[in-house]
Amino acid sequence: MGMTKQAYDEQGYNIPVHWMRHPTDKKGRLFYGYWNAAVARVPKSAKTGRVADAGSGDGRVLGLLRDAGFKHLTGIDYSKRALQFVEGIIPDAQLVRADLKKIPLAGDTFDAIVCIETMEHIHPEELPLVCKELARILKPGGTLVVTVPGVGYGPAKGAHYQHFTVESLTKYLSVDLKVKKIEGQDRMGFHPLKVLYTFMDNPWWDLKKWSRWYNLHIWPRYFNVCEAEKGRRLIATCVKPAL
Repeated sequence: MGMTKQAYDEQGYNIPVHWMRHPTDKKGRLFYGYWNAAVARVPKSAKTGRVADAGSGDGRVLGLLRDAGFKHLTGIDYSKRALQFVEGIIPDAQLVRADLKKIPLAGDTFDAIVCIETMEHIHPEELPLVCKELARILKPGGTLVVTVPGVGYGPAKGAHYQHFTVESLTKYLSVDLKVKKIEGQDRMGFHPLKVLYTFMDNPWWDLKKWSRWYNLHIWPRYFNVCEAEKGRRLIATCVKPAL
């Protein structure tokens, strides 16, 4: 979920910060935007199978998958600290401490895998190995859902090696998987409803009730998922070809 070992160690996380986000505030709506969009793209048929979060971080997306009815969950992350958070919050989840370039699990294991805001933390030279591993542990016919920052998110910096275009993301994923769809997330550009929100979310007056309502109902409906070229992030839904 974007919290690789490097990110945890460099930023010094001592608490499971993603569990403290709330969808009613401006920053929380962005996190829940791509989290919920990713969970919604995991096939309901996988609820009786096995689902993994590759780069699971503190386990917030695993928690959302659990709440959506997915029962057999696995968190894969290199960070010992991150997995300790998951162990304390979701004790039923299987945890695997591993580099995503070499996952110590059998092939054809999972009915679905999510990889949320993680690939931008992986060096471009190593990313093909990660994509190959994710495809290897996915069952034929299984689904991989990936979210990454798009070029509209701005230049890559800090713990991010790169941001992605539809073409660059497709290039990485299509070697071993069929890319069914790439969508945008967090719609950019002018819209009258955004102007309304700017008016409501203003420190000079207290309209918190209305801004919370906007974050819960208006923004998810009109600005969360959009055409790929209009989104700050990208959401890719892929399938492993059946044998």
